[in-house]
Amino acid sequence: MPLQAGAVRTNPVAVAHTKREEKRIMAGGYAIEPGWRKLLKGLGIVPADILHHAGLPEDVFERPCQVLPGAEAMRLWQALDERRSPSSAPLALELVRSGSAQIFGPALLAASCCSDLASALARVARYRQLVTPLAWHLAHDADSTTLRLEWRDPRLTAPHSLATGELMFTVALARSATGSPIVPMRVGTPEPPDRQAEFEAFLGAPLSPAPTHCIVFSAGDRALPFALPGETTWSFFEPSLRPDPEMHGERVPMDRRVRSALLRLLPAGESSVQAVARTLETSTRTLQRRLQAEGRAFQQVLNELREALARHYLTRTRLQGAEIAFLLAFDDPNSFVRAFHGWTGTTPQRVRAGSRGSH
Repeated sequence: MPLQAGAVRTNPVAVAHTKREEKRIMAGGYAIEPGWRKLLKGLGIVPADILHHAGLPEDVFERPCQVLPGAEAMRLWQALDERRSPSSAPLALELVRSGSAQIFGPALLAASCCSDLASALARVARYRQLVTPLAWHLAHDADSTTLRLEWRDPRLTAPHSLATGELMFTVALARSATGSPIVPMRVGTPEPPDRQAEFEAFLGAPLSPAPTHCIVFSAGDRALPFALPGETTWSFFEPSLRPDPEMHGERVPMDRRVRSALLRLLPAGESSVQAVARTLETSTRTLQRRLQAEGRAFQQVLNELREALARHYLTRTRLQGAEIAFLLAFDDPNSFVRAFHGWTGTTPQRVRAGSRGSH
């Protein structure tokens, strides 16, 4: 039986590794997400050519948990811009149109599990802070929500396709998850992109000059409910790790219902018994009483599910420790490392290394 997360001791080696990983990203690193090689090939781009043009090693897309220093990441994006055919659609638009179907992105899963656009944007902002040198700043007022992009390292000069792609991704995500043809109130860029008309056709709104890249959604749009993830999103998981569509059935054991609710709540950053009770439309007292009657406890179900998901991410994906902690609704990567050691007696790094050795 998994130990309580609060009762475990810190593993110094694992925590030191996680802190080094965090520092690489926060210093301006850019995480290379799984699926990049497949995505580029789908766009007719030869990955080796792009890496050579950027002066980067040919195995960048093959390395597990790859984090490129900020300057190298900018060279990669610049190479993508420069190697594109002039007759091709803008890279930012092609990536948005092709990426969601071919790349599993933690940001996509997390946002899809949120209740509305405002909470989804906040969750993606948290994710971007973990894996890129790009900061998302959100501001809300009575009439609108503004997303402003800022590079944390002022020495970085980002290609237009990268920052513009972030704005396009946001609009595409909002439209896909809400099922609404959202048109932003305003989209601003420091400089107009090449083939500006194609971006404006996608957005349904004109681009206007602004000090930084920004996008403004109306108050009505930010409150739009998000749909639960579809089968395409959950197909990333093994069948045993997918939400149960029958979780609301009264005859379904409570531990199974709690587990299914948590599968959707954890990526959205929720792990409390109160959040689960609201999802299951019951009281916390009833939930805990029914679990107790089944010989179970809420923390036990939560820990077991987190461990199962962590092992899946460590052995079946290239996600970094910070990304795994994010998807499991831990406040920080070190909390995840401590909890994982308490559940398993080992470290996430050793589990990942063991899975590589077995293949």
